[in-house]
Amino acid sequence: MTITKQNIETVNRILNKFKKEHSKVEVFYNVCFCILIPQTRFKTVLKTVDWLKRLDFFCKPVSAIALAISHEYFKVRYRNRKAFYLLEMKDKFDKIYEILTSTMTPDDKRQWLMINIKGLGYKTSSHLLRNLGYQEFAIIDTHIKKFMKLDDKKWNYLKVEQKFRKIATKHNLSPAQLDAIIWQNQAGVTEEEFQY
Repeated sequence: MTITKQNIETVNRILNKFKKEHSKVEVFYNVCFCILIPQTRFKTVLKTVDWLKRLDFFCKPVSAIALAISHEYFKVRYRNRKAFYLLEMKDKFDKIYEILTSTMTPDDKRQWLMINIKGLGYKTSSHLLRNLGYQEFAIIDTHIKKFMKLDDKKWNYLKVEQKFRKIATKHNLSPAQLDAIIWQNQAGVTEEEFQY
């Protein structure tokens, strides 16, 4: 894969959108997206989050969202489990928001997210922080494993992340920039679709 000036300009525009100040509601739906994304297509999760917004999940009583489990737009994999995770996250969102807007380091925030939000691991916590403007992390997933020619059976997230950071530095890019270039190149997602 060749990294061009145009690639860099495109991902900079995308990542600059993530750097803007986010409302509490925007942060909430970003967390929803990151809970829903594992093992589900990006565009499917976009539709599901759009539906949650139309349902006004942020404001409606928790009981209302239970309908999501059987709704036609709630087609994510492991939907029953993920619906439970969304409900639990909603109950403690004030604390989550407090942590995300605190002066904690990005690494400490990621650690806190993994410990305190069911459904979030290294990958999805990194994804959430990237969506909130942090560029220290890449979202280590299939696209990066393919780019780095990794054996799916034998790899360690933090070791891969460390190697990926070195590759990004070599290209004078942040991990988030290189990640976005690779993902956009492999997934064929337009700049407009790159919302999360």
